[in-house]
Amino acid sequence: MNRKLIAALELGYVASVFMLCMFYALYKYTFSFNYQQIPEGGHYLALPVIAGLTALFAVYKAVRHARPEYVTVDGLVMLVLVVSEVLIVTGSGWYNLHNEVWVNTFCALSVYLLLRLGGQSAFRKVIVPIILLFFLIELSFGYTLLFTHFGSGRLPLLITGHLENSGMYAIYLVLHFPLVHYWVSANIKNGQAKWGIQAVVIAAAGVLVLIVQSRAAMIGAACYGILLMMDVPFCRKHRKRILLAGVVVLLLLAAGLIFLKPGSAFGRFIIWKISLGHWQEYIWTGIGYGRFPVAYPSWQISYFESLPVPAISEVLSADEVYVAYNEPLQWLTETGLPGLAVLLYGIWRLISRQHEQQALLPRQLQSTLLILLVMSLFSYPLHVNAILVLVSAIMAGLAPLTFRRCNLPGLRWGKFGLAALLPAVTIVSTNTYRVVKHWNGLQEDVMITEKERVAAYDRLYPALTYNPHFLLDYGILLLSQQDERAVEILEESKSRLITVAVLNALTQAYESRGNMQAAISNAAALAYFVPYKFTYRKNLMDLYLKAGFPEKARETARWIVAMPVKKDDETVVNIKRIAGSLLE
Repeated sequence: MNRKLIAALELGYVASVFMLCMFYALYKYTFSFNYQQIPEGGHYLALPVIAGLTALFAVYKAVRHARPEYVTVDGLVMLVLVVSEVLIVTGSGWYNLHNEVWVNTFCALSVYLLLRLGGQSAFRKVIVPIILLFFLIELSFGYTLLFTHFGSGRLPLLITGHLENSGMYAIYLVLHFPLVHYWVSANIKNGQAKWGIQAVVIAAAGVLVLIVQSRAAMIGAACYGILLMMDVPFCRKHRKRILLAGVVVLLLLAAGLIFLKPGSAFGRFIIWKISLGHWQEYIWTGIGYGRFPVAYPSWQISYFESLPVPAISEVLSADEVYVAYNEPLQWLTETGLPGLAVLLYGIWRLISRQHEQQALLPRQLQSTLLILLVMSLFSYPLHVNAILVLVSAIMAGLAPLTFRRCNLPGLRWGKFGLAALLPAVTIVSTNTYRVVKHWNGLQEDVMITEKERVAAYDRLYPALTYNPHFLLDYGILLLSQQDERAVEILEESKSRLITVAVLNALTQAYESRGNMQAAISNAAALAYFVPYKFTYRKNLMDLYLKAGFPEKARETARWIVAMPVKKDDETVVNIKRIAGSLLE
């Protein structure tokens, strides 16, 4: 067969696999907070397709270029790839709270294997163009949304592309600026056309960033501007001065952007303040990877329980939160100082490695990683799978150039041990996938009777006893049937993850059973978890009155009267009037 045709087929394999990765992350994968369900329509079926194509390509390359030293490591990588795919489609178990890490692992291993088999040329000729293709699709879709909703008062919130929200969409756009610069510089020879195309594309994305008013994206764009300036030939002699001045500019910009959305900024300050207030719990060993969404709600509840009335204005900026809006801080809380040190060391190694001036792609990948790090100080980009695919590609492009000679002692036996462990994990995960799929089917089945539904949930309970969302669903079902087990199941769900839904359900369950003390405890937790909600505070006041605690009810009424109003409406006015009459 013609060599050029074979090379084209190989690049075609790489393109098909990575295209599916990008399509899956951008269009098919739900937001990371949707822990409990496999998305509708069988979208997870894209994953076996990706894994299958990757494996076929690996076999094809192995047959053509058999290298004994590659057999063990590539076989292990393919095994990890398949296991990661099973873990992703499962989305439950101890990994259910951070299933985005499995998306990241899966995509990283896919890209690694493709690079291992296709080489750096595959990265330059296929992966980078595909990344930019999806970037242009998202950019075009952003303008479609702009023109569709132009004139709407909620326009900044409606330009989301195919991502979760407008803020993440703006961050996604900014992260592609370095790769746009690389591709245009490498493929357009005319100097004026080169700078013209870059200016048009970046300006088009910049307009959307300004409309969306994403502060993290604005800071990231400014950071890239500084990096670009440092790379200009006549500025290279003054890099240190430019870097110092750039840091000052970024700090001033960050301080100024606080006033763009002061309520949102203050809310993040409160999250950081509450998280840092519990530093003794995690500073050395962390609370466990993926445990921040479990721990933080109880931290916020205890914080607002002890909040004095003069500081009551803080309630306006607090809400139901499960991320720290600061990736390094969240990593610190979950893994402690040792984990943070390892993370920062790895990033430093990737960013600080010197590449030749002609090696434009590695330097632009470093810029992308640095911009991501800066933006992650104010947001949660590493919890969004479309961005994680991009990060995976960056790591796959930089890691082989940074850690070329990294031979750890005992690495070979570690690989064999991991290879022995992963099949067992695969079997367990496959069974979990089957159970979760069955549960999702029960939620959508309208033909089944309530008695049959309860019986089906009873059978699923032993396999999904760790899943807080299943337990909540199960507990609410039992509550509707007035089953005595409802409270026990709901309490079990609460012990695994505190949510507004489970606190509401427990309040109703205990009140209907006459256990007013427990009902008040859950109602109070709900009122302090989402402290700006007047309805939750009024429900707590009513429970105090019903249970015969008038002083507690008046204390709650004083809070209601003193509470600032986030959104004035008739319901809030009536609640304040009722609380005021109680105080009189």
